[in-house]
Amino acid sequence: YALWVPGGFVAALRYAGVFVALLHCVLPAVMVIVGRRKGLSQGFRCPALPLVVTIVVAASAYVIYVDVLRLT
Repeated sequence: YALWVPGGFVAALRYAGVFVALLHCVLPAVMVIVGRRKGLSQGFRCPALPLVVTIVVAASAYVIYVDVLRLT
């Protein structure tokens, strides 16, 4: 593929960046939300967690939005 499409590998890495942002930012935040709702959180609980999770999801959505804009 890289022989026939110059810059194809770099383009593939740019698209992969969106999925990495999903895996490293959005997925853990959703896992925390689901775990809290199912009652799986034991031990330490952060009192400001809903705010923190909202900030993490919003920041990761912004990063994904900027990445998608750069791709087009």
